[in-house]
Amino acid sequence: MQIPMSAGGRAWRGYFALGGELTSNRPDWKEGQYFGSELGPEHPRVRAGTIPHGANLWPRADPGFRDTVLA
Repeated sequence: MQIPMSAGGRAWRGYFALGGELTSNRPDWKEGQYFGSELGPEHPRVRAGTIPHGANLWPRADPGFRDTVLA
C-alpha cells in the first residue's frame, strides 16, 4: 500500500489491490505490482512522457526489496 499505482503516473508502476483493475469494465479479482525497466529521468522516453516508461516505485520500509527484484 506504500506504492500505489496512483503514484506511478504515466509510467504505470506500483501496487494495485484486489479488485483494483478492470477487465471488460468489471473488477479483476487479483492484486499485483507492476515494474518495468529501470529508466532514469534523462531517458528520452521518460522525458517525452511515453507510456509506460518511467521510474519504478519501491517501498521505503524494505530497502532490500529493490535489490531482490532487480536481481
